[in-house]
Amino acid sequence: SHATHALQGFTLKTPEEVQGNPQVPAKVRRKVSRFFECDTCLKVFWEGPKFESTREKFAAFVTPTAAGTPEPP
Repeated sequence: SHATHALQGFTLKTPEEVQGNPQVPAKVRRKVSRFFECDTCLKVFWEGPKFESTREKFAAFVTPTAAGTPEPP
């Protein structure tokens, strides 16, 4: 499986890689080009209407490093 780490703790996935995953509706898979799978719980996220609010919630739990990559507190 082709996987590139985009964020610490998440694996970048293509629409083809999430095909058949019940978390990702077919219409979303057709419209979105990249997905982020949590390495711990395997929940799949994508940029959509709720993306910014979800990102802000996660930001409260991580501290940026000098390189700009989030790191757990």
